[in-house]
Parts: sequence; structure tokens; C-alpha cells
Amino acid sequence: MSDLNKVIITGIVVQDPELRFTPTGIKTANLRVAIHRGYKNKEKERKESTEFITAVVWEILAETCVKYLKKGSRVLVEGRLQTRAFVDKSQQQRTITEIQAETVEFLDGPEKKAEVEQTEFPIIE
Repeated sequence: MSDLNKVIITGIVVQDPELRFTPTGIKTANLRVAIHRGYKNKEKERKESTEFITAVVWEILAETCVKYLKKGSRVLVEGRLQTRAFVDKSQQQRTITEIQAETVEFLDGPEKKAEVEQTEFPIIE
């Protein structure tokens, strides 16, 4: 039996996605998504917390997200978690966990509703 790496989130896009290109010319964009959660603490007071998650979209999915999504858009993202390491601008080693998006569904209403599925993942070297 193989393991399963699958995540589904819904939330609000917190900044306009921007189309970028890898050094080999592959189109990509990041969707920064805020996920709000309401709960009650021990004193039964209503509280809220927010998680910020980055979803990475590729190729045609990236183009479509950049074209139709903007800050404030509601989305459902389905994909897999991936952790990567990098060196930041101040030369510090960092790690980040992101969603490699396979499907993005636009949830803002019938006129904006669309679903785009990643059909092929690029090979990144």
C-alpha cells in the first residue's frame, strides 16, 4: 500500500497572484491563502485564528489563476504538501512547506466559478 499526501483547503487569496518563470522558462505563480478558523476557548469566549498557506500553481493553471484571481477571491485548493529548503536574501537557510496545487476551484459565485485541473506537472531541474 502506498502512502497518501493529499490536502484540501478553502480560504481567501490575500494578494494578487503574479506570473513568474523558472530559470528554464516554466510558468508558475504562488497563491497566498488565508484560512480562518473560529473556536471557543476554555472560558467559552469566541476566538478566531488564521493560518496563511502558500499554494504553488504551474503552467496553464498558473496563467488561469493570475487572470481570474485577485486579493479577496475565495478559492478551494487541492494538492499535495511539499517541503523545500532554500537560502534567503540574508543568506539564512530556510525551509517552507507549500501545497503543490493540482486543482484550484474559484468560489466567488456562478459568474466567476471555474475549476482548473493541473494535467501535467513540469519537470524541474
